[in-house]
Amino acid sequence: MKTIAIVLAGGAGRRVGGSTPKQLLMLGGRRVVEWSVGTMNDSEEIDEVVIVASADCRGEIEELVARGGWPKVVGVVEGGATRAGSVKNALDSLADDEANVLIHDAARPLVSHTIIYKVCEALREREAVGVAVRVSDTVWQARAGTVVDVPDREYLWLAQTPQAFRLSLIRRAHALAAADPSFNGATDDCGLLRRYLPECRVAVVEGERRNMKLTYPDDLRLLEAMSN
Repeated sequence: MKTIAIVLAGGAGRRVGGSTPKQLLMLGGRRVVEWSVGTMNDSEEIDEVVIVASADCRGEIEELVARGGWPKVVGVVEGGATRAGSVKNALDSLADDEANVLIHDAARPLVSHTIIYKVCEALREREAVGVAVRVSDTVWQARAGTVVDVPDREYLWLAQTPQAFRLSLIRRAHALAAADPSFNGATDDCGLLRRYLPECRVAVVEGERRNMKLTYPDDLRLLEAMSN
């Protein structure tokens, strides 16, 4: 079965600051988006790569593809108004043949070949796989500035990407979300799957701390240090 990586590079990244979208910021001499696309392209597990880009930066990303030496990149798809919309656009661009699909945020530039291998290996036996790292700090649940609960951290994980699925399964979940008038977005695809197809179990693959997400200005400095 073909394995396709979808790299989401359509966010504005306003919390990072500045006018440049975070996927186009420089990191170790390359644009942020080039890191994860390059890793997916070089992975023996991946057959094709699709990049999702916002209308504002689609042209620049297409230029990167043209000169990036990424033969597995088969297209650059325009993103939607939300993350879920962007994923659905990418899924709709794929052929109808069943496939394995990895969905990865370009804002996690240091994803490793090890993680990709572990996800694809788990997907040989499961329909849905998520990457996560264990919570090391105590977590509080608070309302109105007051602690109301302290969950047992033994059962808490911090979700990362890629998240991987059988194509038909994640397409069905996104179709149900798109048809739901109460749906107001999702921050990850495993959560969307659990909401609309709760009978599907999501396997957990342990991730890596360096597979962190670029969100705030300080994150870029940390990623720069880890990329050397």
